[in-house]
Amino acid sequence: MIEPLKKDLVNLREMVIEDCSAVAEIEQALGATKWGQGLFEGEFKMARDHRTWFVALSGSKIVGFAGVAHVLGEANILNIGVTSENQRFGIGRLLVERLLEVVHSKQCNKLLLEVETTNLGAINLYESFGFNTIDIRADYYGKGRDAQVMGRKLT
Repeated sequence: MIEPLKKDLVNLREMVIEDCSAVAEIEQALGATKWGQGLFEGEFKMARDHRTWFVALSGSKIVGFAGVAHVLGEANILNIGVTSENQRFGIGRLLVERLLEVVHSKQCNKLLLEVETTNLGAINLYESFGFNTIDIRADYYGKGRDAQVMGRKLT
């Protein structure tokens, strides 16, 4: 069994294209939206000044990731994940904090995201950062898997 990490043992750095395979493996293990390696790699072909990605590292092992798109004063969290054995130890919080730093530096005034309505841990995390529910998107993640659209104003 892997020893759960503590957030003070994790370092964040900007994601590079070579990280896409490990990030896709984490996402697949979480049973998440299944972007897959190709979509993550595609993020590096888009305008890099409008997208920012980070990975969370324990030593050299990637244990989490997060990305945000930011353009014309608005931002959207694109994807975020932490390995299941390392959840609930503050790593997701560190990643969200870093994304908030980015969107503030880009002078965004609004931040949006979608989260599966059954992902109560993530919803609670986002609410702790001041996100509110805006809408529900039926079947967003597949048949019977709805998305809760959340947002917060930035000042």
